[in-house]
Amino acid sequence: MNRTRLLKLCLAVCSAALTYGAAEIVVTVAAAIPRAADSCWLFENSQNTVHFDAVRGYALTGTPSRWARVTKGRVEFVGTLKGNSLGFPDRDDFSAARGARDERRVAVFGDSFTAGQFLDVNWPDRAEQLAGDRGVPPRLLNMAVDGGGLANWWSVLTQLVAPQRFDLDGVVFAVFEDDLLRKFSFSEHRGYARHMFARTASWDPRTYPHTQAEAQPLLEELPGRIVTHAEMEAALSGACPAEIPGRTPAPSRMFARVEPSSRWRPVLAGRIWDLAHAALERFRRSSSTFRAATACWPASPRRGFSRSSRSSRGRSARASWTGVRCSPRSAPMTFARRSFRTTGTGTSADRTGLPRSCSTPCCK
Repeated sequence: MNRTRLLKLCLAVCSAALTYGAAEIVVTVAAAIPRAADSCWLFENSQNTVHFDAVRGYALTGTPSRWARVTKGRVEFVGTLKGNSLGFPDRDDFSAARGARDERRVAVFGDSFTAGQFLDVNWPDRAEQLAGDRGVPPRLLNMAVDGGGLANWWSVLTQLVAPQRFDLDGVVFAVFEDDLLRKFSFSEHRGYARHMFARTASWDPRTYPHTQAEAQPLLEELPGRIVTHAEMEAALSGACPAEIPGRTPAPSRMFARVEPSSRWRPVLAGRIWDLAHAALERFRRSSSTFRAATACWPASPRRGFSRSSRSSRGRSARASWTGVRCSPRSAPMTFARRSFRTTGTGTSADRTGLPRSCSTPCCK
């Protein structure tokens, strides 16, 4: 390559780099310029509904409270915040004890997508309806925490489900994006004009607030407004209430502990990266055609394993199981499951429709 061609190549590269740099600066700065809010996020008299709780993060009372988001005069959603007898977003009350011997009970942990109180019916309730129409009505105990994640699920499991010895057939974790990165999240609406929410800076449970007084200095103002019935009706007609003078919330620091700030993220470079990442992900999925076969067999009995029946005259048989061992044939591994007790006329394998030689869905 002679000197002239080399100079032309360098000039072309420099021109392209300068053009991209100028475009990136313009687009990134334009995206970072604050704009006037054209939407409102409202809670109707929610001080009667959303109360701080040291175990759940916050509990929902039985007093219904409408909440809505209105954007550019159009209503995005109108939902109802309301809790059951235990403060969870389940339309039905439930307790630790099983209601009927043949009732299947599964605890469901998730975030706002599982709580789903911006919908007419959330997915656990819808699943109950569909299963009930087919004659197999399960009980999905919705223990989701809107805005919560891993730390809240751990708190509910260790401080509520385990101590009260909930009689369960299984547990479902409906995980979305950063749920496993979320530390303990909590909220409080009593005595406030805005949606107050916070997330602890540590995973250490000793740092979690245990009382409303301990939670108060940690709470942050979010854009959500707590309004009266008249203000909610006006907003649903397209007129968001005026901003509270001098109370415009600052950008929340809470989410910066979970996700890096995107305020000065290069917009064009980010878009190029997203497209490249999506293309690579599609290629990876299309090339992943191999699926490891899975074998299951009963685990060896541990100390304390017992199986006994009261009588053969229709009384319930009780069995204590240690679980099963499941492993891909190419790379054996063991899933250890704590002993649990089933109540009914058959084993857990009988009631779940799985083979007697395996009592977990990994055989399917």
